[in-house]
Amino acid sequence: MLSAPTRRRRHSAGGEALQHWAQSGKLTTIHVLYTMASPVEHEKLVRAVQTKLLDRFPRLRGNVSADERDWVIPPSADAELYIEPIKLTTNEDADGAVQKHIGHALKQPLDPQRMFQVQSIRVETASTGSSYYLLWRFNHTAADGVILSHIMSKVLCDPPNEWTPAEHEETTDVQHKADPSSDRRAVASQVNLFERVWSFLLGLLRVSTMMLWIPDDSTIVKLGPTEWKRRGGASKASWNIGVSAPVNVTDLKQAAKRQNVTVNDILLMATGQGLRSFLDSTSSKGSLPKDPKITAVVVVNPRPAMPQATEASAVLDMYSTMKDQGCDITLGFVRLPTSTSSTLESVARATRRLKLSPETTILRLAATIICRVFGVWFLTLIYTFLVSKFTTYFSNIVAPQSARTFCGVEIKKIFFCTAPLDFGVSFNFLSFNGSLTLCVTTDTERVPKAKMVADEVHRALLKQMGDVVLSSTHA
Repeated sequence: MLSAPTRRRRHSAGGEALQHWAQSGKLTTIHVLYTMASPVEHEKLVRAVQTKLLDRFPRLRGNVSADERDWVIPPSADAELYIEPIKLTTNEDADGAVQKHIGHALKQPLDPQRMFQVQSIRVETASTGSSYYLLWRFNHTAADGVILSHIMSKVLCDPPNEWTPAEHEETTDVQHKADPSSDRRAVASQVNLFERVWSFLLGLLRVSTMMLWIPDDSTIVKLGPTEWKRRGGASKASWNIGVSAPVNVTDLKQAAKRQNVTVNDILLMATGQGLRSFLDSTSSKGSLPKDPKITAVVVVNPRPAMPQATEASAVLDMYSTMKDQGCDITLGFVRLPTSTSSTLESVARATRRLKLSPETTILRLAATIICRVFGVWFLTLIYTFLVSKFTTYFSNIVAPQSARTFCGVEIKKIFFCTAPLDFGVSFNFLSFNGSLTLCVTTDTERVPKAKMVADEVHRALLKQMGDVVLSSTHA
C-alpha cells in the first residue's frame, strides 16, 4: 500500500513564538505533580506519552524517564505538599525556577530546550515508607496561558471508552451545575446581538490599547514596602511558593448558589481581598492606597467540554472561548477586587464581561497577522511588552472526573504550580476529587512571604463562603 504524501504542517504564530522563546530561554515553567497509589509501568507511560501527546503535538520534544529515584525532600517539607517551603531560584539563562529545583532534587540535569518532561518518582521516607509520584514539567510562555490545559486535556482528559452518555451528562465540574438557574453563566447566555457587538468592540479597543500604550514611570504598583515598577522580560528571578489548606468543592458550589454568583466570582473576590489583607499587613502605615490598581491575566476553567447548561450558551462560546478538540478556555484581563468597597456583584459583572469579550480570539488573530507581516521576533517583542503590563496571574484549573486514573493507576492527588518570570504574583486554584487548593507563586524580591499570601486568600475565601462553611462544620 502506498503511503499518502506527507503534508507540511503549518506552524501557528503562537507555536513559532513559543519555539523562539524556548531558544532564547525566556520561558516560564509549569509543573503538575500527581500522587499515585502505585508506580506507573514504564511501557505504559511511554505508550501514553507517544499516543496522547507526541502524536498530537509533533512540535513538542520531550523526555520520558521511568527510572525509580530517591527524591531529596527538605526535612521541613511535607512530602504530600512538597512544594510549600521550597525556595526556587532561576539561573542566568532563566531556564525555569521549578526546572532547576527538580533537576537538582532528582540529581538529573534537565535540558532547558526540552518542551516537556514526564518522570516517575519513588520517594522513601522513614515514617511513611514508599510514596509514588508522576511529575509533568512544561516550558510555557507567560503570554499564552492556555498551553498547559490544551496539552493536559489530551493526556489525561479524554473520556474513557467505558463511559455511557448518561454518566457523561451527570459529570459536573467546579463551574457547571445541573440547575441553570443557580449559575450566573445562564444569565450571561441570554445576551442580545447588540451586547455581543459591543463586547467585541470593547475587546478590540482594549487589545489595541494594550499593544499601543507605552508604559512610563507612573505605572507603579505598591506591593508591601517595595515599589514594584512593572517590568518586561526578566532574565533572573527568585520565587517562593505557598500552598493553602483545601476547601470543600461542594461547600464552595453551595456558597456560589446561595449568593447567585459563579465559583470563579468567589475565587476572584477572595484573591483580591486576600491580597489586600496581605498588603495591609506588610505595608508601612498609610502607604497603601485605598484602591491598589492590580491588573490580572485571568485563565478560567480549562477543562474538557462538558454539556452546556443551555443551548444558547454554546452559541455564546463562539464569541468568548477557544475550543479545540474538547478544550473550553476563557482568557481575559481584569482588575483584582482589592478595593475596600469591592462587592461580589461588581466582580460578577466583571467576569460576565470576561466571558463575553472575545479578547482571546482578537489576540490570536493579531498575533498571526503580526507574525506573518513582521516575523516571529516582532511578535515575541509584543508578547514581552504585553506581559509587562500585568502584575499578577490567576487561573482556575478543574481536573475532570476522567482524570482519576492514568495508565491504570489511581491518581490520589494533583498539585499544580506555575513559576512565571514576568508576573510578580501567580494564583492557581486546582479542583480535584472534591477539594480545591490554592497555590501561590511570588517574586521573592517583591513579595517574599508566599505562604502568608496563600493564608490570607484562604481566610478571605472562607469569609466569602460564610454560612455554608459554618453549617458544614457544625453538621
